[in-house]
Amino acid sequence: MLFRSPTFVVHLADKSIASYSLVSLKKENDKRTVQLGEGTVPFSTIEYADGYFQLIPKSTLAPGQYLFFYMPNVNFVDHLYSFEVK
Repeated sequence: MLFRSPTFVVHLADKSIASYSLVSLKKENDKRTVQLGEGTVPFSTIEYADGYFQLIPKSTLAPGQYLFFYMPNVNFVDHLYSFEVK
């Protein structure tokens, strides 16, 4: 069976995809951690309409947990969206 990575469609009020990142989470006992700059998953984007984007991981996502997050500046993280690939 061929597995394809999920794609996501998002609406961004500020119309800027550049401040979003996709990272894989490390499972450590019952906690999940991420080291910023490590585990980053590159993705491409297609803009459908004003502020609507499709996000497509550039490689197949391995089973595990992932996090999309919005980081408008280096000292502030906002809008966290987690999901799991089984």
